[in-house]
Amino acid sequence: MKGGLFEVRHDSAILPLMCLLVLIWSGPAFSGQKIRMYEMNSKLQQRSIAIGGAAEKAGCHDLLWGKRIYRFVQTGFQWCSLYEQEGCAADSIVTAYWQDGKYRKYNIDGSKPQPKLYPGTKWIVDSAAADIQSWYCEAK
Repeated sequence: MKGGLFEVRHDSAILPLMCLLVLIWSGPAFSGQKIRMYEMNSKLQQRSIAIGGAAEKAGCHDLLWGKRIYRFVQTGFQWCSLYEQEGCAADSIVTAYWQDGKYRKYNIDGSKPQPKLYPGTKWIVDSAAADIQSWYCEAK
């Protein structure tokens, strides 16, 4: 259409290109990778801890301050681990239990302490007294 305020072109390549650019730009949002950590307050209520953009990225990440984590949630990663020392030091790994005991997807006895926390929302950290300093998540 010509003559108006805007000239409209009917080019069949523009729409697919725009769709592709949107998918590339928003790729991490579609990946579904995310972790959340919760602490227990003095009223025995769970409170989410703000950990920023690193919550969606694989690898080792340090918390700004150590936190007493009560519950851990992760989706989209192959597995994650929590550590009492910065830099994900192997000798400081913290274990967790699956709240319902049996973690069915991977046939794990979640009533025993687990160092690798697979996708799910019911990981209860073994020692609420442990200050978590870092975490590591393995991408799928």
